[in-house]
Amino acid sequence: MSLRARQAGPTPFDDGHRLVLNVADAPPPRGKVLAQIPLNLNDVQLARDDAWWRGVRAGRLEPDLDAYTVRLVPGPATGPLRNGYTIQFAGGRQEYEQHFGVTTLEHLARRKFLEVVDAELAIADDGYKFYLTVEPAGFDGSPTPSPLHATMRREPLVFESASLAEATAASQPLTGASPPPDDPESPPMPVFVAEEAWEEGRQQAYLGGEAESAALFSGRLFRDSQSPEVFVLWEACLEARDTVQDKYSVEFTGATWAHARRLLDQRRRRLDRPHEIIVASVHRHPWLPSQDEDGNRVCDQCSARERCTRTTAMPSADDLEFHCAVFAGQPWATLAIWGYTARGEEDFRLFGLRSAGFHHRSLRLIKKGVLGP
Repeated sequence: MSLRARQAGPTPFDDGHRLVLNVADAPPPRGKVLAQIPLNLNDVQLARDDAWWRGVRAGRLEPDLDAYTVRLVPGPATGPLRNGYTIQFAGGRQEYEQHFGVTTLEHLARRKFLEVVDAELAIADDGYKFYLTVEPAGFDGSPTPSPLHATMRREPLVFESASLAEATAASQPLTGASPPPDDPESPPMPVFVAEEAWEEGRQQAYLGGEAESAALFSGRLFRDSQSPEVFVLWEACLEARDTVQDKYSVEFTGATWAHARRLLDQRRRRLDRPHEIIVASVHRHPWLPSQDEDGNRVCDQCSARERCTRTTAMPSADDLEFHCAVFAGQPWATLAIWGYTARGEEDFRLFGLRSAGFHHRSLRLIKKGVLGP
């Protein structure tokens, strides 16, 4: 799949107005505005991908993002403020839209606030608020930018057909030592992993010892033969060679990606799987949860609880940045993290992007061959 040519400048509406993210030291009307960000489609790419994927899973949109015109539309007005924003897709006879709250723009607001702090125009400890308004074009004194277009080409997205009910019946849920959060009312895309791939991924995540180490998973996307639902299968673990490892980080290099690509190309040729792609990553946090001010790691209720709720199998801000950079435009991709509970138990959790942030995903272990050769 290739990304649609994108406009780099702020996205004006039909009447020439723009949707603007305001970063202030306090809520309006008493707050002082520290910075304003005229929004464009690039700023809401995570939300756009999320909306597109929801439409695909519902059978409302095709997997080719290029087939649609995408618009960023202000949410309903509440006084001078806007209640979030809407992403609209239109192409041929198909239309789909998804509304998002202003909280999905927190990463933009945080980045801009840090810039303001660096410029010594605000104090970090004072914090900030952010909200949306609609402003006339040229409100900040700058001319409307000329459209700058860029195209990034990717492989066509292909779904193979299989029965989700049969795959579910032939699999079992995977859970770590800590109780994972409950799935949301609208469950995310089902994720399955082959037994051999899962064990290899765990081993790769532990290779670093006291330093972080990582690996990638390759697999295929399937569409349910009885419904529009889409699901993914992790079929193989791809070793991440030549990484830069540290106690609190692992960095992929150009050599890492070159080796992973060679492994993926070999699998495609030898197994006749031209549509196999990289679908997930895994790494380990080799440390225990931090102690409190009294030096205690476990809580007072630890002995009375069946399972410990404190875990380091949680994504960091760097994990989110890495995932967004590597899997941009691939909302089906997920992140597995190994860690430890406060009791020292080995633990893992799975996360995926939704509404511009990481959310918990369920994972099911399936025997090899259930979803085809």
